[in-house]
Amino acid sequence: MAPYIVDFCCVARRLVVELDGPSHDDRQEYDAERTTYLGTLGYRVIRFANQDVLHHCEGVLAAIAEACGVRFGDQ
Repeated sequence: MAPYIVDFCCVARRLVVELDGPSHDDRQEYDAERTTYLGTLGYRVIRFANQDVLHHCEGVLAAIAEACGVRFGDQ
């Protein structure tokens, strides 16, 4: 999403999912600018720490599902 690169994007739900590792520790201002820019394009940005994805995957998936307007586990 020029001029930025996002981790995951669902165009249909206008949702960007970002996974933040240690490289984001000192980049809060940059990430905030990026989130603001993506918002101007109509996208909602949700972020998860890499550790949460690795150790709390079910919760991360539930949060993504909720952001998409569905319950995790519904088919």
